[in-house]
Amino acid sequence: MTIRQSGTCRRELARDSVRSHEAVRLIHRFAAFVTSVRSYRERASIRISFAKRLRSIPLFFMLLLSLWVSTEQRVYASEVDDSALAFVEDRHLGESLGWLGYQVASRTATFGTIVEAVGKTEAQVLVRDELQRLQPQFQSQWDQNLAAAYAQSFSAEELRALNRGDGQPMLANKLKAKQNDVGMDMKARSADLLSNFVSQALNNALARLPH
Repeated sequence: MTIRQSGTCRRELARDSVRSHEAVRLIHRFAAFVTSVRSYRERASIRISFAKRLRSIPLFFMLLLSLWVSTEQRVYASEVDDSALAFVEDRHLGESLGWLGYQVASRTATFGTIVEAVGKTEAQVLVRDELQRLQPQFQSQWDQNLAAAYAQSFSAEELRALNRGDGQPMLANKLKAKQNDVGMDMKARSADLLSNFVSQALNNALARLPH
């Protein structure tokens, strides 16, 4: 082998060595890249999982808050209802059911039929007797409806104050101002009840007429 050939061979070996080292470095870089990608994916997966957990925490507390508010509302509503019913019953506000029933009954055609059969005085006695006899069957629901109507316009504390007879001018004025609202609410709640009450009383009075 000549000197020129020997030098050429050494240069080729040197270039092969450089290529080999470059290939090794490329392999290492690729391996590092793959490792970094996997690490990134794992970190991304962890972040996504953590983010999902973070999102679920506010939802959990919102559900707890919603449950607490709902419970508080039910407790408050129950307190208002109880105070309103105590006000209605203690003040005997629903006892006008019998009087109101007679006012409705006396304007019906059925009442006119009873008057024609036995006269006005006897008709009044018959119908009032039946209304009085039936009133206990309807009184409880009537009182509850009236209490519900008051509960729409007054707080539990206001209803307790009214029941105690506290003479606060502002509350007394509110009671006077709200009477129409309470009456309209009561009418919507109790129209069917009053109609059934009057109808049964009139039918019973008709059945008592002499044949």
